[in-house]
Amino acid sequence: MVKTTQSFFDSVAHSWDANYVPRSLFAQRMHILDRLIGNGEMKDQTALDIGCGTGMASLLVARRGACVHGIDISERMVERARAAAAAEGLPGLFEVSDASCLRASDASFDLVTCVSVLEWVDNDADVIRQIIRVLKPGGRCIVSVPNRSSLLRRCEMAVFRVRSMLERFVSLSPGYLMLQKRQYTLSELLERFTPMRLQNVVFYAGPFERNSYVQAAMHHRLLGMMLFASLTKP
Repeated sequence: MVKTTQSFFDSVAHSWDANYVPRSLFAQRMHILDRLIGNGEMKDQTALDIGCGTGMASLLVARRGACVHGIDISERMVERARAAAAAEGLPGLFEVSDASCLRASDASFDLVTCVSVLEWVDNDADVIRQIIRVLKPGGRCIVSVPNRSSLLRRCEMAVFRVRSMLERFVSLSPGYLMLQKRQYTLSELLERFTPMRLQNVVFYAGPFERNSYVQAAMHHRLLGMMLFASLTKP
């Protein structure tokens, strides 16, 4: 059984990019991130990608002209991010680092992306404090987290809890969701990011979206399994 977040991501790094097939949950995350960043180039801007993984979000920002710094706790993920940036000829610094104790100076970044990270870390308050510290005044953080208000999310977690209990009696691959440490309602997330201001929010349910009516329903707060928030530092 995978015992730590780091060992889990090290073990899946070689196949992680396969999750980003069209219409998948992971591909939709990048589509929403792109939309929240907005139109226009980011030349001469600096961006920090926390939990960069294999570099999908980092490269999306780098293609807009930003100078990107990606960090992750998984060395194997970081290696793949470096290779992906090099393959596209994009500048970027990728390193193994702990988001709860960033080495960056105060007010160093115009943008921080933190996509599906806070639910995995030991102390989310420490990471959030670091995000606020390293953002420039007027800078933005785009964060995604599991939506605790979602009825679909509650059903999903119930299934994984049963699966986890069965592991005591039969050999099963571990449910990765059971390694996640927390979920958030929108109000809980905003409280943790005080004094940052909400600019935009998107709820979504990923693979369940198949037609316009279902898609509209799955973007509702009570159904969307994930939420993205764009926040601005005063």
